[in-house]
Amino acid sequence: LGFLRPSAGSRPPRLSLLQDPVLGFLLPLVHAPPPLSGRRLAVILSGDCQSCVRRSLLSVLDRLAELDVRVVVVYLQAPDEAAKAAISAKAKVDFVSDLGGRIHKALNAAFIPRVYVYDSNLRLIWKQDSPSLKEVEDYAKR
Repeated sequence: LGFLRPSAGSRPPRLSLLQDPVLGFLLPLVHAPPPLSGRRLAVILSGDCQSCVRRSLLSVLDRLAELDVRVVVVYLQAPDEAAKAAISAKAKVDFVSDLGGRIHKALNAAFIPRVYVYDSNLRLIWKQDSPSLKEVEDYAKR
């Protein structure tokens, strides 16, 4: 389980949705969470390819704009200033570096970007089960 760098010619490990956290799962904290004031928290796992996922992240943020949520984008490396600027221009977003991959592993980042929504007590209430942004859009319309 996790993000292991494959050696030349090898295939990356397959992650399965069977390894997903269950609803009610408490958010594994690396940093103190942003103040929620009764709002939900959307955690977006984005991996380590900032330029690859920037467009996808902006699409996800468009779909989450309908919700009154606090958004945290979790990178496997320190986010660069260009990524922060592009994403922050779209929405109020906090950035977290998950350098050891602890959050990505705990939440089973089977694909990226991937969205998880937590209640104000930091318990999982919804997770994206497919790479399709339609799923995020449908959740935002509820």
